[in-house]
Amino acid sequence: MKIGVDIDGVLTNTLAFMREEGSKFAVQVKEGKMQDPNAYETIKMFGWSKETDKKFWDENIFSYAKNTKILPDAKESIENIKKQGNEIIILTARRFSAQLNRRGTRMRNIVKQWLNKNQIVYDKILFAEKDKGEYCKEYGIEMMIEDSPENIRKLSKDIPVICYHWPYNEEVEGKNIIKCDDWKEVEECVLSYGGEIH
Repeated sequence: MKIGVDIDGVLTNTLAFMREEGSKFAVQVKEGKMQDPNAYETIKMFGWSKETDKKFWDENIFSYAKNTKILPDAKESIENIKKQGNEIIILTARRFSAQLNRRGTRMRNIVKQWLNKNQIVYDKILFAEKDKGEYCKEYGIEMMIEDSPENIRKLSKDIPVICYHWPYNEEVEGKNIIKCDDWKEVEECVLSYGGEIH
């Protein structure tokens, strides 16, 4: 089976980063304050302007990309999934990564270095610039591990999606969606999968 694996919020704890660094940034720029600690996006988490949100990510994304820690058991579980004959395809829409310019090249290199540093085995990496569903169709991805509420809802119309469970995707439920709280559960779900998830 070809399995798509997102990075942010699936291999990393993006929520903790946004809460911590966003709080510091709000004080620094004197705009916004914590409004929803469980929001998927920083603009909703802190209630600041689009301009401030862009500035926050422009200033912090490369540091986050280099230094963020991998979630517990992710490396081992992905290895075990691959050992069972599955193909691992990293599918990320990480900021800048799909851009064909200097920032895009820099981000793609950082992502590959981070995966290598954390010893994540994979067969292919795709940097999404459009709907992830199009990539799943084009590359034959049969199951996706994802955290974005919007992506989970869209992708689950066509393929099974493992929802890596965070507070921001608590309400996401439906056919072809299964929630997992950690990588051990993800591994168990993938390896026991034998048909449609309900």
